[in-house]
Amino acid sequence: MTALWLLAACLPDLGPRSVAAHAGRCGDCHPAHAQQLAASAHREPASSELFVALRDHAAASGLAPALCERCHLPEGLTCGTCHAAATHHRPFNGELVHDWTGPVRGPSSTSRAPHASVADPFVTSSALCGTCHDVTGLAGFEERPYEHWLRSPAAADGVRCQDCHMPDHQMPGWRADPQALLRTALTLQRVPEGVALTNHAGHHLPDGASSLRELWVEARGAQLQRWELHAELRTGGQPTWDPVQADEVVLRGIEAGATRTFALPVGTTEVCVCAREVNLDVSAALGLPQAEAWDVACLLW
Repeated sequence: MTALWLLAACLPDLGPRSVAAHAGRCGDCHPAHAQQLAASAHREPASSELFVALRDHAAASGLAPALCERCHLPEGLTCGTCHAAATHHRPFNGELVHDWTGPVRGPSSTSRAPHASVADPFVTSSALCGTCHDVTGLAGFEERPYEHWLRSPAAADGVRCQDCHMPDHQMPGWRADPQALLRTALTLQRVPEGVALTNHAGHHLPDGASSLRELWVEARGAQLQRWELHAELRTGGQPTWDPVQADEVVLRGIEAGATRTFALPVGTTEVCVCAREVNLDVSAALGLPQAEAWDVACLLW
């Protein structure tokens, strides 16, 4: 920890060529990137109805919102949030170390820009993403996609978070185009035992705050059977919707690179992987509109 604080204190002051000197001007030369960020969930991470309701619920239960707002910044993420990030204290809970007086950090360096630029492997690494997308401390808010990625075939092959989640500066996710991501991440196929679902993502499927979402396999026909894949929260061993009260997160998703087989009931006519952006129990408890479910992938039987 001491070494990181010394690093942050000793980085060079580049004066008018620094990140801070050009704050708010990135779009002058990078209009496409600026427009993409402005349209993304990262630009206003504290604006979603789900986040606001959960933050207010946590505050009403006596929890300070400081931990939430390390990543869900009320003022929103800017270009500098990532491009001034020099390192982190720890790879979770938003503990980034920023160097606002230093160069713009990115995949390459140049002397032709109006600001100093340096190629920095941290900015292009999964570790940068993991700093905010991994959360630990309160059991009900536990999210560890970066930790899961570290143990994945994707990490072993050098596939980073950015390779799937950052084709541009919109950084698609649940609030942008979840159907496209999910269809890329899974394969549903017939096997002698029934159906098999394979996870091609670089982390669990689903992952992150998956107890707030819904992802399940559904067999339709003479009888309906459903297998939940999203995480289940528990308090005292009993299911709960409430991450504030939960003392355990039970992961039910499929690990990266793994396949899970489901035996189908007699009379099945169709099998689908289904998803919902907000868990029905969560939306009902928080007074949010009920989110529609959609079929991600289906097989006729």
